[in-house]
Amino acid sequence: MRPKMFSLLYAMNIIIQALFDLAAPAALFFFIAMLFVKRVGAPEWIYAVAIPLGIFVGLYNMVKFILSATSALDRLEKQGRNTKAKTDNNKGNKQ
Repeated sequence: MRPKMFSLLYAMNIIIQALFDLAAPAALFFFIAMLFVKRVGAPEWIYAVAIPLGIFVGLYNMVKFILSATSALDRLEKQGRNTKAKTDNNKGNKQ
């Protein structure tokens, strides 16, 4: 029960972080473009450049994070299997 709960929480963490990695750069680029339009007087076509650029950067960050998180999950699973095997071997040796 406990390992399933931890793996569920880890999966939820990966999903939430991936969505944040996707949305944060797009929002940041939008607000920077808005700042340039309002304060500096830049033309409004800057939104047409900033928003797709923010989405592209967000997608890149999301994919990079998912790849690193899944590799970390694989390492954790291997470590868990190795620890369980060592524990089982130690129990067999003591009896």
